Amino acid sequence: MGKKLIEVAPFLPLDAISVASKADKDKKTGTIKNVHKWFAPMPTPALRALIFAAVVDAPEDEGERRRLLELVERLVPENGNPPDAKVLEEARDEIRASNGDELPTVFDPFCGGGSTLIEAQRLGLPAMGSDLNPVPVLITRTLTQLVPQAAGRPALVGDTGTLGPAFSGTFSGLFADVQHYAEQVRAEVWDQVGHLYPKGPNGGTVIAWLWAWTTRCSNPVCGATMPLVTSMWLSKKRGDPQALVAQASGDHVEFAVGQEPVPAKGVVTRTGATCLVCGQPTPLGDIRESTKETPLGRQLLCVVADGVGGRTYLAADEVTVPEPDEPGDLDIALPKKALGFRVQGYGMTLQRDLYTDRQLVMLEAFAEAVAGVPERVRTDGGDDVYAATVTSILGLALGKLAQSNSTQVRWRLRDVNSKAEPAFGRHAMPMVWDFAETNPFGATVGDWSAQVSSIMAGLASLPVSELPSTVRRADARTTATQLDTPVVIVTDPPYFDQIGYADLSDFFYVWHRKALRKVHPDLYGTIVTPKDDELIATPYRHEGDNESGLELLTAR
Repeated sequence: MGKKLIEVAPFLPLDAISVASKADKDKKTGTIKNVHKWFAPMPTPALRALIFAAVVDAPEDEGERRRLLELVERLVPENGNPPDAKVLEEARDEIRASNGDELPTVFDPFCGGGSTLIEAQRLGLPAMGSDLNPVPVLITRTLTQLVPQAAGRPALVGDTGTLGPAFSGTFSGLFADVQHYAEQVRAEVWDQVGHLYPKGPNGGTVIAWLWAWTTRCSNPVCGATMPLVTSMWLSKKRGDPQALVAQASGDHVEFAVGQEPVPAKGVVTRTGATCLVCGQPTPLGDIRESTKETPLGRQLLCVVADGVGGRTYLAADEVTVPEPDEPGDLDIALPKKALGFRVQGYGMTLQRDLYTDRQLVMLEAFAEAVAGVPERVRTDGGDDVYAATVTSILGLALGKLAQSNSTQVRWRLRDVNSKAEPAFGRHAMPMVWDFAETNPFGATVGDWSAQVSSIMAGLASLPVSELPSTVRRADARTTATQLDTPVVIVTDPPYFDQIGYADLSDFFYVWHRKALRKVHPDLYGTIVTPKDDELIATPYRHEGDNESGLELLTAR
């Protein structure tokens, strides 16, 4: 067997690959990253170039070698988009010429967000993947195993005429059905919890309720309720700034809305918080200690709503926030310690602590409604695979809904309209002192229908593959022995001591499990994601000793 291009071409067009990869990373819409959050996804242009160079023979002739390297460069357009059909067909011809009728199968044992398998399919290659973690298996299975089987399929009950031009083409039937069943899910949930999301007092749709966690002032003479606000600004929109105006009232603080913040800065810093009643600072260590006996409270700061003249900021005393009759149920423990986790030090020890009661009840209603979609699809004439495809997409939308509807959601200031920022801007779960509770029926960030549309935009970027992949949950140490065909292993292994993949994935897993347990029974046999065999070194799993974790990884 001769050498492959990647073995003899030390000067691959790295600059072009880097430019394309950065453009791919910077894209906000129309990318597979829109389908679901995954941690540290590999840029698709880099994988496309890598796979091609790994399966194409290296010519002896220097001119031929240079021609192939130019083809690699054309495979990675500088805008980060996939190459045009002519370039892809040229690449496929080269792959077939190097491999004949025995096209190699690309296998990724750490499939993550699915980039490797997607690019293998784009190049016309069969693909297989696995991961120990059910969340990436669900993402990759949906993208590369289920969705390709719906290519060219007519809509079952949906109306393709309601789709925009971005959703036309080979997957339009699937998109119409996804939209149809997503609307049914929304209607069912609205009937159950819509009363918890009323209009604002101005008659406009509420975009977000802005909250702050609270604690007691450590000054024994004061003991006031301290709202832990990081910024008094609500919006820095040019020509129309909006800010919180704090006023001490007995043993608590009330907030009005004005155009200049009072005080000028927030009360929480990296070291502590200042009481707005007595002015005494309280170190963060004291706040952490106090939560061992008294949980943090919560105070509404203001409400953001649409109005006749545009967006308005309403003081908390102008609105009433409905609460559910019964709190939600998510009594699943957070890890006592984990890479990037900070919330446990402030008394948040359960998954339910990451949500308001209203958010929990709402997300549980969506999970239950999504769990009922397979029966709806089968009743309408769909087969089991199609039911699994539609439901898996809506299950991923549920995960994205949780990402935009938790106490990890920040309110991001901008010089245009400020907006809610979904959880996991970093690969971490920090303590978010003031947060935005978004509206799942509000037609903006956090909205159910917006999550579904975002996913469909990501799916529209997939290649049309006649070779659905096979993706399963498996341990990378043993999965290779279970393969029945030769493979080319292409993978991006985990960052061994930087990201707590499984611990972070539990945020999504608990919701996926509620909605998809019957659709993917092989993924949801445990309450949380499997962790004992995860290929990372995190000190809390090794009695606080990171070196032990590194030794364990080396032994593996």
